[in-house]
Amino acid sequence: MKNKVPIASSAGRLYDQFILVVTALEDVGNYIEKANDSYDTVLNRVSRGRGNILKRINDLKKFGTNASKKLPKAMQNRLESNLDLPDEYSVELAS
Repeated sequence: MKNKVPIASSAGRLYDQFILVVTALEDVGNYIEKANDSYDTVLNRVSRGRGNILKRINDLKKFGTNASKKLPKAMQNRLESNLDLPDEYSVELAS
């Protein structure tokens, strides 16, 4: 029975350490969520709405801009899903 005190003390330290780890995990989750929200905000600003940068840049490519790189597939999909949106900055292409 003399081991009761050391065992209880060790269990208490283990419990406290576990709480610290779980709290840190919650913090990490919150930071990941905040980063994801910021990512979504930036992505929407680039690819949604009137005069979005993605469409305007793609219009430059249509004009024959000498560029060697292509849009990533995910951005191309976003562009294609937004083609029917009105765009006050859209460049009219010559037929």
